[in-house]
Amino acid sequence: MHTDHNRMRFRNRMILALSAIIVLIVLAGIYLASTRGSVIAEQSECPDAKDALKTKSTEVLQRCSEVWSLTQIAEIRQEEREAQTRVALSDFSTAIPNPTPEGMELRTPIPPWFIPESAKKVEALDPIEFFDGPPHLRGSNSIWRLGAIPSDDPYEYYRLYLLARPPSESEGGQATLTTELDGPRAEWEACYHHWEAPQDIGTITIQAISEVEIAPREINGIVHFSTSTGHTGTLDLKTGEWQFSP
Repeated sequence: MHTDHNRMRFRNRMILALSAIIVLIVLAGIYLASTRGSVIAEQSECPDAKDALKTKSTEVLQRCSEVWSLTQIAEIRQEEREAQTRVALSDFSTAIPNPTPEGMELRTPIPPWFIPESAKKVEALDPIEFFDGPPHLRGSNSIWRLGAIPSDDPYEYYRLYLLARPPSESEGGQATLTTELDGPRAEWEACYHHWEAPQDIGTITIQAISEVEIAPREINGIVHFSTSTGHTGTLDLKTGEWQFSP
């Protein structure tokens, strides 16, 4: 009798356990179904990643970021960068032909054989600036720019200089005045002129140059100078005539 009672109790416990398991399975199924439905609903509510990124909606981006693949988002970002680059290049190429900042006049093309006024200016220069320059422009104690001459290339020009060199730089032992060009040797030789002082006057310092005219193979002008021996005088570049004040 006691044994039958124990069996009855064991069977009832098994039935309760199985019932609990069945209930749990049913509840789990219901939960999973509802969750899946929610995910499907969210997916159906998420627009195409490209359209969503264009709208820049923070709410949509946060809600749908897990739906879109990282590869898809990376491809879209790359397309955006390429589009921005194309726009920037287009704007740049459009702006280049006429760079006219506000308040500035429209720049016109440089005509052939053009020499700017700054290069034509006759003025004194510092010999130190030519210390490590071309050899034929070194060794002066006084140097002036006479102007510029055009080259064979219609869009290039060469600057013309007058150099005063001390007796130590002269083969004749006297101070000299020479014209030099910052161009190639063929052009330089055509414009080279050399004047040696007719007497011992020490070093020459050019004080001014007036009436300057530059023509092919001819340079006109009057050089006004002083010397380390106390003399003053002039040199006519056209005739080569030296004149000293009494």
